[in-house]
Amino acid sequence: MLIKSIEEYLQSGPSKFHIPGHKGDSEFGLPYDVTELDRTDDLYNSHGPIKRLENLVSGVYGSEFTIFSTQGNTLCIQTMLHLVFRNGGKLIIARNCHRSVVSTMGLLGITPVWVRVGCDENVSCEDIHKKLKENPDAKAILVTSPDYFGRMVDIKKIKSFCGDIPLLVDNAHGSHLVFFDSHPISLGADIVADSAHKTLPVLTGGAWLHVSKRFSDSAKISYEDAKESMRVFGSSSPSFVVLISLEKCALWLKKHAREEFFKLKDKVDKIKKKAKSIFLSYPILDPVRITLETSSLGIFGKNLYDFFSQFNIEPEFVFDGTVVLIPSPFNSDEDWNSLEFCINYIYKVSSLRHGLNLKITKNMPNKYHYEEPESKLSIKDAMFSEFETIEVKKSEGFTCAQIVSKCPPGIPILIPGEVIDKSKVKQMKKMKIKHIQVVK
Repeated sequence: MLIKSIEEYLQSGPSKFHIPGHKGDSEFGLPYDVTELDRTDDLYNSHGPIKRLENLVSGVYGSEFTIFSTQGNTLCIQTMLHLVFRNGGKLIIARNCHRSVVSTMGLLGITPVWVRVGCDENVSCEDIHKKLKENPDAKAILVTSPDYFGRMVDIKKIKSFCGDIPLLVDNAHGSHLVFFDSHPISLGADIVADSAHKTLPVLTGGAWLHVSKRFSDSAKISYEDAKESMRVFGSSSPSFVVLISLEKCALWLKKHAREEFFKLKDKVDKIKKKAKSIFLSYPILDPVRITLETSSLGIFGKNLYDFFSQFNIEPEFVFDGTVVLIPSPFNSDEDWNSLEFCINYIYKVSSLRHGLNLKITKNMPNKYHYEEPESKLSIKDAMFSEFETIEVKKSEGFTCAQIVSKCPPGIPILIPGEVIDKSKVKQMKKMKIKHIQVVK
């Protein structure tokens, strides 16, 4: 498809009087790094190989249509919200959203109706239902599922009571769920953003946005409409190298992915079984996410990172006593052997330190557990306000003018317009954040 059209173009030996400036020189660039031409198609006005690729992926996921992004899930989030919110409005949203959602709410003038996230679960369906009853004028519901720790939301249940209100899902960490029959688009979600590069063999920045038939029909949103919304935020020079990686992944999805992900699940189950008897303290719903809680064993912070790094294991995320590992079918047998050995080693050290009476907690750590925030300004007004930068230690009582988060996981602890309290100052200090922008 796409790679074939580019190869045919390159084989014709063209004199490249078009961007990019490296002209395919091997020292500075890749020959496949081309631009929008009649022979290579246009991401935002797709009619050739890109459109056929998107159709292929749409068939895998069961969407009405799927569109590609080379600017990550952020561009998919922006497109998704722009399709629903043109002139502001209320969005019922779980507090564990990514910072890209918050910045888009600010750009589009969206008013969040926050739903709390618990210690031992992702957002609850009951809390969403309650917020919906209290806010019947809400234009949409947005949840993050799976969340950063692998906890998933009951999409079917939420869809059963949201009626004509569109259900939007940030599925950044769940592109692979289609192979376990638990992808949000197949469970009733209206629009789903997938960060394909997080769990699939795609170059960084590769993502796709799925739109359901139900939403497309009811809202009269076409493939072309979605492309135009993406164009509002997207670069006019999308990466063809990333697009090619999306093509290779799409072909792999059709031929090999289901079998490979079930093999991966077997490996993860083996690790989880071993970990459960040691220090895994809560159920993880994503079948191939590994999240370990070691604080009850007295292993946390830098010590936890050092345990993994001495075996040359680089986790996705380490914070306090939690470590998140994101495996894929492309981890080697050596990777799995190292992880198993590391877990055995942690157990051995912990047993020597604490004896065999280990206290295993049953709840998800509450690092990203939020109560209802106090806000003085809308996100938009605070984001575009006059601001000053002050020391975090002096910021209590001020109104925040920026999104405060660490990536990973990219979950904001403070949002523009919110009042900075003592607990937030403490959190920022712990995250080694020294300065913050506040509204003048």
